[in-house]
Amino acid sequence: MYVIDNTVVNNAVTSYSRTFRARLDFLAADGETVERTLSGQDIGRVTIEHAQTETDTVQIGGVLSRKAEIKICNGYVPKRGDVFALYLYLLDLDGTNTDPASQATVGQWTHGELTTYTHREIATLPPTKDIDGTPLENYYIPFGVYEVRRAVTEGSAVKVTAFDKLYAVDALYDPEIEFPASSVAVTEDVLRQLGIPGRVPVSTGNLIEAGRQPVHGSDDEEILVSAEYSFTIAAEDVAGLTCRDVLGGIAAMSGGNGLLDRNGRYTVEFTGDIKHTLNVNTIDTPQIGDIDQKINGLTCVVSDQETLTCGNQETAVEFRCPWMTQQRLNRILFELSHISWRPAVFYQRLGDPRWDLGDRFDYTPGRCEAVITELRYEFDGGLSAEMTSCGTLEVI
Repeated sequence: MYVIDNTVVNNAVTSYSRTFRARLDFLAADGETVERTLSGQDIGRVTIEHAQTETDTVQIGGVLSRKAEIKICNGYVPKRGDVFALYLYLLDLDGTNTDPASQATVGQWTHGELTTYTHREIATLPPTKDIDGTPLENYYIPFGVYEVRRAVTEGSAVKVTAFDKLYAVDALYDPEIEFPASSVAVTEDVLRQLGIPGRVPVSTGNLIEAGRQPVHGSDDEEILVSAEYSFTIAAEDVAGLTCRDVLGGIAAMSGGNGLLDRNGRYTVEFTGDIKHTLNVNTIDTPQIGDIDQKINGLTCVVSDQETLTCGNQETAVEFRCPWMTQQRLNRILFELSHISWRPAVFYQRLGDPRWDLGDRFDYTPGRCEAVITELRYEFDGGLSAEMTSCGTLEVI
């Protein structure tokens, strides 16, 4: 779950009377310099999709790309290959209601007043709430960095389809480093080939020593052991592999999946690592299965000649990894076996912009837990979220 380090912003994004604006920063070749910005009434609609490729169970060793579809309303047509960062930010509707035409103060917002405005009119309204002297609209919530793959004119608008830079992950890996090399060095070399600016070192996660309990140092400080499993890779181990094979295999050795974070940097994430609570007042009637799911077994295809297994094979999660060992597979099962979830689909009409793929949450305490294995955001001034927890929706 994305962390917003400001209490006022956190409260605002989950309030019942909030409206967002979208912002696109088109970036120069250095990936940092902003060449053009679109925001407010320039953008009519945004859809963001992020999902694992497995639908029956949680995934291990996946490389998971985001997709964005954006409706641009000011006539600008981006080129194929253009790169942009996507943000949402808040329009404060809890503050003073100002008439768009006269800018006269007309009192506090009501729901009835809000429904009389078009999206374009709402997008021009100024924010009124400050946070430590900074307007609320200056707090941007990142939603990824994307490359334009298609831009099509639809009437007076332009529909843009874009993917993050993992879209090219099926290319054959072309090493530029000397072997043998560490898995970290190989990861960075793959990211170089894909044009991804960097990686986020994994410092905490599921793989905590001593039976998932923190190790205590001499001053009784909790020490979380790194979840990133580093190992040595030989040149022949990557021959003929795609970038997906390499990144997915390295992520599998830690029991996780590779993806880009909201700022466009590569990281390995772990399904259901931390449990959150879902606000049931923001969702419509969910579809929930009656049978809890767990990771009770693993099957790893090492090569055409070798397959490793552990645990119950009737419900085993299957994945590929050319470097897996039996000892490592046993360890991963031990670390993931505590996770349980219920197959479900939740539509959150007041979408929480902090949800990420792999998040685990309670749906009403004690009823069931769910893991987000497919996530879809839709923005049109408001923000909704549809979250799918994998598995078959069996009802008994």
